[in-house]
Parts: sequence; structure tokens; C-alpha cells
Amino acid sequence: MGGSATVTVLATTAPSVSISTPGGSTVCTGTSAVFTAVPFYGGTAPAYAWSVNGVAVGTGSTYTFIPADGDEVGVVLTSNAACPLPVTADTSLRMTVLALELPVAGVVATPGDTVCRGSAVTVTAAPVYGGASPAYTWIKNGSNAATSASYTYIPDAGDILQLSMNSDYLCRTATTVVSNLVTISVDTPYIPVVTISGHTSVVIGKFDTLTATVASGDAHVSYQWVVNNVPVAGATGNTFISNNFNYPHEDSVTCLVTTDGACGATSYGWVYIGTHAEGVGTLSAGEDFTVVPNPNRGSFVVKGTLEGADGEVTIEVTDMLGQVVYRGQAKAPGGKVNERIQLGGIANGMYLLNLKTAGGSRVFHIVVEQ
Repeated sequence: MGGSATVTVLATTAPSVSISTPGGSTVCTGTSAVFTAVPFYGGTAPAYAWSVNGVAVGTGSTYTFIPADGDEVGVVLTSNAACPLPVTADTSLRMTVLALELPVAGVVATPGDTVCRGSAVTVTAAPVYGGASPAYTWIKNGSNAATSASYTYIPDAGDILQLSMNSDYLCRTATTVVSNLVTISVDTPYIPVVTISGHTSVVIGKFDTLTATVASGDAHVSYQWVVNNVPVAGATGNTFISNNFNYPHEDSVTCLVTTDGACGATSYGWVYIGTHAEGVGTLSAGEDFTVVPNPNRGSFVVKGTLEGADGEVTIEVTDMLGQVVYRGQAKAPGGKVNERIQLGGIANGMYLLNLKTAGGSRVFHIVVEQ
């Protein structure tokens, strides 16, 4: 008896399995999720075993339940394909469960909701639960103005802005929300006008008090006194008291005044302080003078007191070359001097003001800035 047979040798296969779910691994609280096993080399009739957190929960190609955050869903495939090696394969999927949230359309204004006139303001969306790709609409005074995440423009006083946001956050309780109203204030620039009053010539080692006066306007200002271009530590009030002046040279004393607010600006007043030895080039005891304003525009007032009920002061102004640009006399009824001097047609610069009384003399440096 004889015969033959054909032998077919099949290669082994390595089964595998994955899990498919419509919402992916992230779902909302209370949402039912459907998990489907997707086999590879599973054969014509594969078998499945589902588990949640290691506990068997079902069989079949699909499994449906409401997951909690952190649940791990697993499936084991048993293949009936020809020559599987190994026979089983498994996989798992960890679930993220999000709570239902109401989106918020937040707004940040830069540099703030108050800007200087003519300056731009930028409003930027600051979404909460806006999702990966929220859509924005900026509304200015009731009309649509822009659709980007930020909006920059030069505002008018009283402009009202609002942001409308369409959220694509997965677990939202509303799709379209609007922000609070943002009202823009516009400030007007104010540059302070500063006048410094006080002695401009003092006896060596004596204290001198200078006072900075700011013209009407913004009352909220800060001060910084500077001597010879060096800020004086702690000298941040409207008065400056010092006896540390440089004899025989003059010191340049400046008061920087800065306004606050959106339109903050800095201006200054400036004087020269000279020193002299006791009894040299000074007035009699009880006589004193000030010049305001200094610097000035060619117009200033000489104020002071003389010894005695009445008197007279000789006033002479010369340039730095010694040329006389003004000469006059001022009466002092009751010992009081309050004489306005008007210098006409002179150039900007420094001048010497010479005051002579019956009791002595005094020289002031004045600065003309027209």
C-alpha cells in the first residue's frame, strides 16, 4: 500500500489588542462611556475579558459603564487565529473624568483701565475653562470691534469694553459667556511748574531752608532734592534744609517734582546757593531778602525787611561781564520791601542782583529762562 500527503507549515502570529472609545480617555462626570476591543490576529472568534481596576466586569467585544476619575479599564484578548504565539494579549486605558464647569471670560487691561490721553490700551482675554481653541469677540460701546485674543486701540474717556467668548472646553455648562464691563478712563498730562524760594546766599556753616512750591494742578506729587547733580538721600519733602554748602564756590540745588497717575511727569525748580564769611558782604542783623521766582523769565520780585521804620534799597542787575542791565531804587515803607523787577530784552543766562541798603549789601545769582 502506498500514498503521499502535502504538509502546510503556518507561521506563528503575535496577537494584540487596543481599546477604542468615542470620547477618548477623557469624559465628563456622569457620562457613560462605550469601550470597544480592536483585535489584531484575533482569529474568527476571539474571546474577551474586561476588567476595571483589576476586577472582572464582563465579556464580549464591547463594555459600557460610567467611569470615575482614574479608573483603569483593561481587556484580555484570547485569539483563535492559526498558530497564535502567545494565545492571549492585553491592554488597558486609564480614564480622566472632568467635572462640569461654567466658563469665565476674564479680561486684563494693560497698562490698566486708566491711560494717558493719546496712549493705547491693550485688553487681553484671560479665559477660565475656555478650552483649547476658544473664539472671542470684543465689543466696544455696544459694537463688535475685534475677534482676536487681544485688542489694542487708543481709547476715548468712558469707553466701555466687553468680551464675548465661545468655549470649546469639553465639560462646559454653557458655550457662550460674556465678561464684566470694563470702563476706560483717560487722564490728561500735567507737567508741574516748580518755584523754589529761600536764601540764595548764606553764611558759612549756617542752615538754609529752601521750599519748593508747585503751581495749581495735580496735588499728588513727589519730591527729590538734588545738589550738584547728586540726589540727596532722604530729601523727599517740599522743603530742604542744609548747611553743607560749598564755600567759596556755588552749589546748584534742584528739586525734581513728579506727578503720579497715568500721566505722571517730572519737572524741576533750580537755584544757585552761594556762601560767604560772617560779616562780609552781608546785610545788617534783622535785614533779609529773598528773590522769587528764581529761575524766572526776566520778571521777579524782591522781598525783604530793613532795620528801621522806613528805608530804601538800591537794586542793580548786571550780566556776568559786569554790564548793568537794570538799575533802580525801591522804597521800604514800614521796613518792608516788595518790589517787582522786569528785565526787558535780555538773553537767557545767569545774572547778578546787587542789593544795597544803609546796613550793608547782598548779591544774588538769578537765572533767566525765557
